[in-house]
Amino acid sequence: DLDEDEGIGEETAFYYYIPWRVLLLQRNRYALSASAFAWYFNHIDDSVLNVILNQILRSDIMQRLARMTIIRKFNVNIAGVENADIFRNQGHGISAIIDLKDQFTAPNISVSLSMAKRRGSLFVEIVRETINNLLEISGHNDRQLKKLAVLAQEDYTSMPEPLDILNARLFEQIEVDLTEDRRLPYERRREALREAFSRRLPELREMFGC
Repeated sequence: DLDEDEGIGEETAFYYYIPWRVLLLQRNRYALSASAFAWYFNHIDDSVLNVILNQILRSDIMQRLARMTIIRKFNVNIAGVENADIFRNQGHGISAIIDLKDQFTAPNISVSLSMAKRRGSLFVEIVRETINNLLEISGHNDRQLKKLAVLAQEDYTSMPEPLDILNARLFEQIEVDLTEDRRLPYERRREALREAFSRRLPELREMFGC
């Protein structure tokens, strides 16, 4: 017998560093997703501009991807696409994937593009553009994008290297002790976020600092 604005809620702690516009969001089994966090601010106040959370990738993975001139294989998996509107007008690569989804009325999409044994490369710029656009779209719904990976090499003298883009998202795992009554007070979660930020500070400063 609860009203619509009542119920059991799971608190979520976050830490926002204004100079770099970097947000650390507590995640666990029960806490809300990053996309739900953005949805809240987009709907709670009409004066707020559209909030989109772009995932921060490890600097090393982006540097390695930038060095690659040959892409041998590109894998994408998108799940639970009920409304494909956010994928529209997001570049030729994504449009082609969504066209397949529409033609077969499939909610889940798994695409693997490969050069197989043939010498050469997939269109590098389109692959990079598609990766960037998919990461941006995942800011709207971070549960849809399930796989984003490439097999690439710097040149024909180097060995192909697998790059798991999606699993290169920046995260930290912090152990926090519960209280005697098995609670997790906000103060302890807040300190955990500060510790996570401190651990990643050198890498964040390299990417966003001045």
